[in-house]
Amino acid sequence: MRTTTNTLRMRTVSRVLQSGLALMGIACGAAGAQQSQGVPVVGRARLQVSIDVKKTSLLAVVESLMKQAHGDYTFDSQLLDAPIGAIHLTKVPLRAALDIALSASGKPATYRLENGVYMVTAKVVESVPQPGLGITWRETSDTREPKISVSTDASSGESRIRLSAVNANLYDALKLLFGAARAQYILDPSLRDVIVTVNIDQPLRTALETLLLAGSHRQPLTYRLENDVYSIVPKQ
Repeated sequence: MRTTTNTLRMRTVSRVLQSGLALMGIACGAAGAQQSQGVPVVGRARLQVSIDVKKTSLLAVVESLMKQAHGDYTFDSQLLDAPIGAIHLTKVPLRAALDIALSASGKPATYRLENGVYMVTAKVVESVPQPGLGITWRETSDTREPKISVSTDASSGESRIRLSAVNANLYDALKLLFGAARAQYILDPSLRDVIVTVNIDQPLRTALETLLLAGSHRQPLTYRLENDVYSIVPKQ
């Protein structure tokens, strides 16, 4: 009788342990999923990145750094042909790596952080002649075909827009963004003359604001929402 009782107790303890381990596994899996969805902006700036390339472009370097840090970014179309001779970094914080890459660019560049998005833009500087340096740059342009991809992710309870556009016109980028969100819109054909490069994963309105900021190097743009219809207008 004691043997039977002990056996039952052991089975009960075993089942409790198995249930506990299963719950721990679920909790760990959920935590891992949450962690993989994104890194806080402050933490992302401290993430260490590495790169070792030669005869490349600033765009390629920024893409590589942001991919390692899982960061959202926009890239000024005026910098698409900005060359970098060589860059070698090992386990450097993202912010420091960006500063170094921009300083190595064949065209003056800077960046700012808005809504968690790193916005790389051309830097306006006065041309100061420096005799005796004798340095010339062979500027290379990004020859890739413009590409745009948009997808929505409602798994977190919030509809998000994933937008990746390289050397694409703003008209097409906005058209796909609104289409993915099933939103009503009107667009001016002149937006086809605005070139943007972005890589973002954000809620619709934040993504729209980021995209318009990326296309505002000629004229600041904003949007208006009237009767559930989005329209893009110059920013006053």
